[in-house]
Amino acid sequence: MNYSTSFGRNSAANIGLLAFFNMLPALLIAVVGYGYFFITGVNGLFGNNTQIPDWMLTPLVPLAVMPLVTRAIYRHTRNPYLGGIITAIIVTVMTCINSQISFPA
Repeated sequence: MNYSTSFGRNSAANIGLLAFFNMLPALLIAVVGYGYFFITGVNGLFGNNTQIPDWMLTPLVPLAVMPLVTRAIYRHTRNPYLGGIITAIIVTVMTCINSQISFPA
């Protein structure tokens, strides 16, 4: 949990960098999904009836806030794994709750 040397020892810049890289995969999936839809008019991610770009927008805010929470948890407990485990549980539960799977009858 040491601060990286990419921006010196500036903690705000390092947390901002972590927040950006936390959000990047979900943001890229949403941008690709919506971009393809707006260009072609067809939902190209895994068939015509999918909500993948929709539920990839939901965890963006928690993913941006979690580096702050992770650093705070580390400062209090000195456990580098606890913040990551809590983040993974929260985002997994949010993604599972916000996604819908419907099977044809």
